[in-house]
Amino acid sequence: RALTMPRPGEPAGAIHPEVQALLIDLCTMPPSPDYYSLHQLLMYRVVHDSTPVALRLLQIAAGYPPAFQAAVDMLGRLRNYGAMADIYSRHRMPERAAKIAIMHGVTSVSAAQLLELAAMIDDEAAEREEQRKARDFMDPDGFDDEPPPEQMKLKAPPQRSVFAQVYAMLQPYLAIAREGSPEDDDGGTTATTTTTRMHADPASSRLR
Repeated sequence: RALTMPRPGEPAGAIHPEVQALLIDLCTMPPSPDYYSLHQLLMYRVVHDSTPVALRLLQIAAGYPPAFQAAVDMLGRLRNYGAMADIYSRHRMPERAAKIAIMHGVTSVSAAQLLELAAMIDDEAAEREEQRKARDFMDPDGFDDEPPPEQMKLKAPPQRSVFAQVYAMLQPYLAIAREGSPEDDDGGTTATTTTTRMHADPASSRLR
């Protein structure tokens, strides 16, 4: 009975966290995990929102991809925006991390971290594209082949790089931070901009 009693501050009828953890383990146990039942437990709130449950869902996301979004949604309902930004950053989603950081004043990720991650993603994409072109060049059968005209017309327009998207989101905050930065000996601003953190204060909209 003690395992079914809610802890102080938990809603009436809440299941003890140890029982919730056991239910998740039973639904994800190999060799035949029952992800459908896990989805039902989450949808009907048999397993209640908590940061430990969200982190547990992240652990099983490799085998059950919907668990990733379920974990992020749970953290959003808990208003744990810092954890959301950190997770997006670790999972190589700097655009989403920047959006969360700006909207909710998250200080756990910096502009420099997000821009560096975005640049790394673009570099890796460029390297893959160069490797693809090299393979096409070495392929004598497909080198001279051109797509039909109708396929060329349907070619998607080039997308902005990840870095460009993240920088555009952060630019207003970076500009304000530069305005408040002390000048160095050469008359320019110091590099404090790259170490500032997002602070979404509607009154000041400044980085700190």
